[in-house]
Amino acid sequence: MVTKGTVQLSAPARNITPQGPAATMQAPAAAADGSMRFLAKQPIMTAGRKTIGYELLFRATWENRFSGDGEAASNSIVDWAVTHGLESLVGEAKPFVNCTRSLLVSRCASLLPQGTVLEILENVDADEEVLEACRYYRSLGFALALDDYDFREQWEPFLELVEYVKIDFSQSTAEDRKRTIKRLKPRGIRFVAERIEDADQLKAAVAEGFDFFQGYFFMKPVMTARRGPGKSIHQLQLLAEICKPSLDLESFLHILRSEPAICYRVLRYVNSAAVGLRRTVTDLRHAIMLIGEEESRRIVRTTLAAELTGGSGIEAMERCVQRARFCELLATDLNSPREELYLMGMLSAVLPMLEMDVKDAAANLPLREEVIAALTDPAIEEAHAHALSLAVAYERGDWGRMIESCNRLGIAEDDVAAKHYAAEQWTSAVVHHL
Repeated sequence: MVTKGTVQLSAPARNITPQGPAATMQAPAAAADGSMRFLAKQPIMTAGRKTIGYELLFRATWENRFSGDGEAASNSIVDWAVTHGLESLVGEAKPFVNCTRSLLVSRCASLLPQGTVLEILENVDADEEVLEACRYYRSLGFALALDDYDFREQWEPFLELVEYVKIDFSQSTAEDRKRTIKRLKPRGIRFVAERIEDADQLKAAVAEGFDFFQGYFFMKPVMTARRGPGKSIHQLQLLAEICKPSLDLESFLHILRSEPAICYRVLRYVNSAAVGLRRTVTDLRHAIMLIGEEESRRIVRTTLAAELTGGSGIEAMERCVQRARFCELLATDLNSPREELYLMGMLSAVLPMLEMDVKDAAANLPLREEVIAALTDPAIEEAHAHALSLAVAYERGDWGRMIESCNRLGIAEDDVAAKHYAAEQWTSAVVHHL
């Protein structure tokens, strides 16, 4: 059902926040445990107070303000869309989603629901690559909007593609607005006046020819929250599936599709500059077949690390992936399966953050007893435990312990340094494209 505004012309803006004792007590805890995802929505309305759309806004906590960077914000909204859907947020109204350059050119905005309006942010470089991406989205049926349109010539080629132009009422002059509306309205472009904060601004915007209106005068952004996909045994079971010696593609795809946020990250990586494909890939099966089984295993393991460490920051994720990759590179020295050592390294970093018992996790994973023992007690006299000690010592710069672990494993210090550098480089190349 389309939501209709009920705010009168002279009414103050409303700021809706969780109400009641439960919200007061639970909201801080929900934000702190890292398992909650937050969005705010602000209506875009006609002069008659009919809501035609909602701009969706990233929030890191219950605090109703933006914090973070634009890339993380855009990715979080796509993550929300593929995990929870947007229908319960917007009803029959249109979702308006801010899109960074990276999100646009990766083609991953195509994971948003059909009918979404993709807002091209004002700080996006308006080059041919972005223009081509916009043509692609139009071919799929998405609508486009120029956000905070600043009247520069670089946007002229985009005006043939966009359906909406949004202008910040507080950061533009009446002369510029009137001239632009007069020039572009004959093309069928509809104009949204942003940051309408009082009745006088609304009256002026209507007189200038704006079609839709957005701002605190109507309503402040309304917060909502959902619990994200669990950092759970289910995700560890997906790890187990990709660590099997022989990968069953159908079984793998079936399990992978049950984790839409991870599917999104996989497609984002496959379409990134790191892979360098010449054509856009939107089908998961096609993506897996293009990059091959071994690379698919690595990327899915890395995206799982991103999910499992999601509440702990990018540094925690990088540390987790780097340790896993370093342990994998020790496979030949330990005469152990590469997948098992990668899993061992990842779990040694992830399980303490999840406050999950090693034996509970191991019950669902293909790990031998010596690996479980190493994870349970890294101080034992066993090669896998020495490998973990080596990884942790190198991370912490504990060179005495590192040399001791090298001696116990019979690995040259120079070889360890080379493997750790290779793990750093691989992690840096992969993680930032997820």
